[in-house]
Amino acid sequence: MRKVRLPELGPRANGAIALAIVVVCVAVGTLMRASLTDYNAHPEEVESLPYAVRPAWDQALSLDASADAFASADVVVVATCHGNGAYVYQAFLRELEVKQVWRGKGIETGQTIWTYDDLAIIEPRNFTGKGQFSSERVATAMGMGPCSNGATPLRDGETYLLFLQTKDVASGDEPRYVQVGSPYAHVRLTAEGEEPQVGVWPLKESGEPTYVPFSTMRGLDFTCYSEQDAELYRQTCQEVLSSVAL
Repeated sequence: MRKVRLPELGPRANGAIALAIVVVCVAVGTLMRASLTDYNAHPEEVESLPYAVRPAWDQALSLDASADAFASADVVVVATCHGNGAYVYQAFLRELEVKQVWRGKGIETGQTIWTYDDLAIIEPRNFTGKGQFSSERVATAMGMGPCSNGATPLRDGETYLLFLQTKDVASGDEPRYVQVGSPYAHVRLTAEGEEPQVGVWPLKESGEPTYVPFSTMRGLDFTCYSEQDAELYRQTCQEVLSSVAL
């Protein structure tokens, strides 16, 4: 059997091959990055995203179930949300104008503060959490905040009672706040005679989430599995508001 002998490559040839590989990798990475949607430049794209509904379980809906979360809040304010929020890493940043302060060192009426909705835009079925394998994206709750407990995102122009924790930031940076892990981390202040708007989606046998357009969540305050849970949520909202004389 005749042996095939490959030519030896000198330093210049090896360098050219390495450079070509780097150029190809950079080009592929640039094209992949360019294919991703900039949701802050195109907020209308967010409204059409499928939203994974994560209703609250009934055992989380009592006032007692949120006692520890409320106690952990170092900031309790009534504030109005301005804007639908800029998308940052695995969250939407929300601007809040403080109307009343019940708890919160250094926070004053009229001040602007910032909090987060615990929502991420992800590639479904990419369980590695790394890389980008398709252009498909969905919005889903991420972490232990209110959206992971049935609450919907804060809405532009609405006023809420909020239970917040101060987020660790770099020295000198403007303070940021995260919502506590409770279905009632933000409770919308409704007009007289108006009730919180609740969406009911029964639990699927498969356990898979229901997907609806993100824009559907703009008209809701909460999601749950049954009408009984919806009524419990509405009652507890009143208890939460009454606890601070609202």
